[in-house]
Amino acid sequence: MGLLRKRDRLDIRQLPLSDLLYTLWGDRTAAISVAEYAGGDLRNLQGKSAMELLELPGVGEGRVAKVIALFEIIRRVVQR
Repeated sequence: MGLLRKRDRLDIRQLPLSDLLYTLWGDRTAAISVAEYAGGDLRNLQGKSAMELLELPGVGEGRVAKVIALFEIIRRVVQR
């Protein structure tokens, strides 16, 4: 997809959640599944159980762990 190539000159802040997740995971199926489940807003995943996320197409334990880690990183950034 080449989201971060210099010639694209995309403003990453304008990318939809599915593209951001694809950039992190490299798996379009998982990225789209999670973005649709979240309604395009990462905050909607907060408080969801690992079991709920594991039911989504393309999402396994590794990706669930990454979502949980991402929320922990966000929590720490906001806390400071």
